[in-house]
This record gives sequence, structure tokens and C-alpha cells, in this order.
Amino acid sequence: MDEDYDDHLAAVKALEKAEELYSSMEYDRVFEHVMECLELDPELGRAWELHGMIMFYYGDMEGARTSFLEARSKKGHYPEARWALNLMESDRWPRGEGPESEMARFSMLGTSLLNDRIWKGAALCFTKLSRLSEPSWRIRSIMGLIYREMGLLEPSLEEYEAALSFPDAPAEVLFDMSVVLIKMGRLEEAESVLVELIETAGPSPPILNNLGAAVEAQGREKEALEAYDEALELDPVYYPALYSKGRILQKMGRMEEAREVLGQALDREGRVYDIDDVTGQEARREDGRVHMKEVMIRDDLGE
Repeated sequence: MDEDYDDHLAAVKALEKAEELYSSMEYDRVFEHVMECLELDPELGRAWELHGMIMFYYGDMEGARTSFLEARSKKGHYPEARWALNLMESDRWPRGEGPESEMARFSMLGTSLLNDRIWKGAALCFTKLSRLSEPSWRIRSIMGLIYREMGLLEPSLEEYEAALSFPDAPAEVLFDMSVVLIKMGRLEEAESVLVELIETAGPSPPILNNLGAAVEAQGREKEALEAYDEALELDPVYYPALYSKGRILQKMGRMEEAREVLGQALDREGRVYDIDDVTGQEARREDGRVHMKEVMIRDDLGE
């Protein structure tokens, strides 16, 4: 009995090391720790899920499927295995042997995990896809988003800068980069990027809202309020700007106005926006899908 318990503890330790390497995207080193874990305790579903993802990464689809089925048979919730099996068992799954089929498999699973905000699994898929396909702004931008949501801001910024080196990169990449700059506290750079974006692509509620957040964090509350008002002129029910305006009015001591604006925000919250919290993780739900780019960042700055 004591030996079984010791084996389980050792298996958990091996799994923790595998998770650490998986998070840092050192996929070539994950496998040995997963195998050590499974040899000690084959009932750990997460180990089977990681085993499946590494098999998938190296192109062993049958081995990956077997491991995902093992994960599904264990107690617990294993979303990477669930998504992979759902796709593998669907008629849409590419079953060919050529490079196009291989890229399509990584793109399909990566996109599903990305939409479900399963960042580590999405990172694996798009890291591999970036090595299989021609360089593009789209993959670099996706990696920027993944790094950002994993809290890896420097690599995120590097990916967005690389995405912007492509002549066909759209304006939204510049907006996404501004979010990272704000999160890093590089407020003047973020402001400059957002002003440039307004000049080149035109104003929009998300751009103006983040411009307001950037200047507000620099202590320029009047300019911030003007930016939030401009956002609301374009979309009077845009929740992040309503929330931002209500917050800044409260900070300025204009409590009656703040209550009115925040009341409008609360009226919109349930119908239009799905708000996780107000610490930099707000997500707009649009057409039933999470829109992950309209990020509120003020509380990330410690205010």
C-alpha cells in the first residue's frame, strides 16, 4: 500500500514537470516525463492527454487517438482530448497523408482549442503549423494572442511585431499589439500606436476605449473621458466604454453621472456582453462566439 502511494506521488511529480515543459513549449522534453508518469500511475488522465498531444505534434495520429481515448476513459475533464476526438471522429477530419492534410489537421484542432481558450493546446498546434506552412501574419498574430493570454508578454509583442512586417497585415494586428503594450505598462507607445491606428484605419469603439485606458493610466483623466465619449458616440451601448466612462466619472467624484452610466452598462451586460471580470479578461460575445480582442486593462495596471 505504501509503495503504491509512493508511486502515485512520484507520478504526480513527473506530471508536474511535464506540465511545466508543456507550458514553456519544450515539446521534445515533455515525452520522457509523461512516460515516467504513466509507468508509475497509468490512471492519471491528464498524463494520457499530454501523451496524446505530443503524439499528435509528432504526426502519430493513431497513437494520439489511442492516448486520447485512454484520457477520456479516466475520471476528470480533459478538453484537449475531447476536442481532438470529436474532430478525429467527424467527417470533416482530413485523413490524407500529404502536407496539406497535415496542416489542415493542426489548423482544425488549433482553431477549436483557440476558440475554447485552451491556450496551451492551441500553442502546440500553431507552433507546429508555423513550421509546416509558409510564414504569414495570421499565424504570427495568433501566436501573439496565445502568448498574451498565457501571460508571456515579451514573446507576444515579438510575434505581433513580426506579424506587422508582412505588407498584407490588417490594422487589427496593430490594435492587438497596443493591448500588449498597455499590459506591459508601455503606455506612451500604446497611445502612439492607437493614435496611428485612428489616423490610418479610422476610429472604432474598441480603439477609442483602449486609447482612453492608456491615457487614463497616465493620469490624463479629461482626455480619457473624451475618448470614452467618442467611443460611445459610435456605439452608445458599447459595454467596455460604458464601464470605462462610469469608472472614470466615479474617480472624478461625479457620482450621479457615474451611477447613471454604470446602470446603462449593467443593463447591457447580460444581453450583449459576457464579462468574466474586470481585471483585464473581459471578453465580448458576438454571434455566439467569444471576441477576445476587446480587452480592458485598467485594473491590470494596479489601479
